[in-house]
Amino acid sequence: MEKVIEFYSVSKRYGDKIALRNIDISVDRGQVITLLGQNGAGKSTLVSLLAGLTSPTSGFVKVFGDNVNNTDTKQKIGIMLQEVTMMEKIRIGEVIKLFQSYYNNPLDFKDILDLSGLKEDVKRYASSLSGGQTRRLQFALAIVGNPQLLVLDEPTTGMDIDARARFWKNIREFSADGKTLILTTHDLNEAEELTERLIVLHKGNVVTDGKFDDLKREFNLQRIQFSANRTLEYADIKEFCQEQPYEINENVYTLWTTNSDLSLEILFERGLFKKYGIRNITVSEGGLQQIFSSVIKETAF
Repeated sequence: MEKVIEFYSVSKRYGDKIALRNIDISVDRGQVITLLGQNGAGKSTLVSLLAGLTSPTSGFVKVFGDNVNNTDTKQKIGIMLQEVTMMEKIRIGEVIKLFQSYYNNPLDFKDILDLSGLKEDVKRYASSLSGGQTRRLQFALAIVGNPQLLVLDEPTTGMDIDARARFWKNIREFSADGKTLILTTHDLNEAEELTERLIVLHKGNVVTDGKFDDLKREFNLQRIQFSANRTLEYADIKEFCQEQPYEINENVYTLWTTNSDLSLEILFERGLFKKYGIRNITVSEGGLQQIFSSVIKETAF
């Protein structure tokens, strides 16, 4: 299997701050990887190393077996960063065609518009776009060279619900042809459909690296969702989910547990179902959010 990314004992310092500590990562062609970590964990530094925007303090990085700043290597990489300034007084179609000219074998112009969802905006000025539209343009510029490695750093920031759904659909289409994809996102529920491998960074260290399906079995978490007519009391929530993480979105509760049978027993036999007017209960396997929360909770350093 061809190695697309190789990090060998990579560390990165910014003055006295250590952003990455002795990182070893190897990525094969065609893998879809979600990179998770709290703010300051080192995700953006790792992405910057892949983009050739910075160099390691020690160790070395190879992409497609070569230096990331090699001209031929750059032709194979597409990067979508969190913060990019759009050029003034240039239309979307013009900027896409300009970027196409930088690559030897760019994607077809129509395909780029279809994948990015910009077909209706092609004559608009890039500087006039909303936040979500700007992210779609940044995605278009990331895929314009038909990259073999695509790195997306928080790609759906600023997008509404419908735009995010279309974006993930387009990502699945683009990555279906053996592309290698590295993704950082806070939108973990949506990223689950793509993720094959999960890497978790914490304080510059890789604390988890494994296949998503294996990690789900290892952490043995189940997700329970329901609606409620009344706000649940904190003590009841903690007992119900057995000290595992939980989320509340308006009147919808999402709780994680290592024993869904016990949680449902608590729900019914202790009267919580009736007390709070609980309805629409669903039980499913745990996902990225649960694994990430459990990893961070168990990390001692």
